[in-house]
Amino acid sequence: MDVQTLLGNLGRDLGTSLDLDSERKCRIVYDNRIEIFLEAAKDRNLLHVYAVLCPAPKENAFELYETLLHEHLLGYGSGGAVFGLCPKINAIAFFREIDLDEMDYHDFLIALQNFVKGFEFWKERIREKFHLSHDAYASPDVLTK
Repeated sequence: MDVQTLLGNLGRDLGTSLDLDSERKCRIVYDNRIEIFLEAAKDRNLLHVYAVLCPAPKENAFELYETLLHEHLLGYGSGGAVFGLCPKINAIAFFREIDLDEMDYHDFLIALQNFVKGFEFWKERIREKFHLSHDAYASPDVLTK
């Protein structure tokens, strides 16, 4: 499946039009609370799916990174996604790369649902453990590959 077909199907299901911008990205808001970015790779039929999980901490950084690494051992609770540090906005991103050549639209929806479940799990886990607020942490607009 190609990116344009996927976005057409997803937009139809969401009741909106989804198009890539000049940076090959589009944004969806899940359940009016989770901002997810879809970014098409330039040279392959890949889609990068990402969202800001939390700000990179100024204090207790080791404890947060240890928690992420320890509790993510063997992919626990991630739905196939991983963590990364975005230095541009000083935030922890939750992301997944999806090879569109390997799946149909139904498989993509399952992967996206798993991404959202993993994101929600980790966001709540971090919020509870590190006493973070529910407020939006940072604008993910500058997250790029």
